[in-house]
Amino acid sequence: MIVNHSSIPPLIKRLQRPETRNLAAVAARFLSLIAKECAPMFKNHVAELLIVMADKSNDKLAEVALQALAAVCKADPACCPDDRRPVDRAIKMVMQGTPRQAKFAARFLAYCKHKDASSELIEVRRLHYISPLADTAASRF
Repeated sequence: MIVNHSSIPPLIKRLQRPETRNLAAVAARFLSLIAKECAPMFKNHVAELLIVMADKSNDKLAEVALQALAAVCKADPACCPDDRRPVDRAIKMVMQGTPRQAKFAARFLAYCKHKDASSELIEVRRLHYISPLADTAASRF
């Protein structure tokens, strides 16, 4: 398979606005394969990936964008976004997204420039799970 880095935006658009389910599945497969095998191809497309990562209406698109972001941040830390909003979105995806979105969001948080992001995620998850238990225990006494 030979893919040019200029093919990435059309593949993302195919996944955003699929004409058929088959085209969307093929685009998702290609983008996933590029993220696994050739992550530096996404260097020039980080801004676009950050935009589509927040798409709440298309779970597969958000999953592939998170996978690509995690892979490119691992391959080249200089490409990681400096902004705090993607980190907050990724934490939200870990808590509320699909299992695969959570997996790739956690990887993105591990490789991002904000080194406190992983510890913040652990704290948020701890509070999310312990707080309801504490409320339940307190109501019994």
